[in-house]
Formats: sequence, C-alpha cells, structure tokens
Amino acid sequence: MQVLPHPHDLGRYGEFIVPRTAELTYSDGDMVTFARDLGHTARPFRWDVNRPTLICAELDALFFRLYEVPRKDVDYILDTFPIIRRKDEAKYGTYRTKT
Repeated sequence: MQVLPHPHDLGRYGEFIVPRTAELTYSDGDMVTFARDLGHTARPFRWDVNRPTLICAELDALFFRLYEVPRKDVDYILDTFPIIRRKDEAKYGTYRTKT
C-alpha cells in the first residue's frame, strides 16, 4: 500500500508552494489579509493571463511527484479535463496543459 505524504510533511516544500499560492490568489487588494498570512507583504500581483497556467503546472508536477503518480496515470488524469483540452487546442493548437 502506498503511503501518501501528510499535509504537515509538505512544510519542506513551503518555499516552492507558498509564493505560487500567493501569486495565484493575490491579484486584488481584497485578498490582502490572506496574502499577509502567507508572508507576502508587497502589493497585489499584476495579473498576467499566462502565469496561472505555468504556476498550476508547476504545482501539479510537484504533487504528482510527491504522491508518486505514475506517468500513465498522470496522462489519464489530465485526459479527464475535456474542456481544458478543447480550450488549449483552440488557443494554442495543442493540449498544452498536458505537455
């Protein structure tokens, strides 16, 4: 039986996870309290339509690795998002989220 990391054990990945979480969520002053709780004291992040895709891919990759999800299962999981696939293919000509 595979043992999954407990959320408490993810602390060593905090330097990777926390800033990305802040950037994904703190693009407006309404989230200032949450951003401060994450240790982000600067102004809200400037919204860039491409950044969330990159940040989510980085976080997805980390969690797939931490949970030791085999590549074939990652492929299967990503194939269960047909709307994202359709939008990627319409905008970029390929299923960019999966690559």
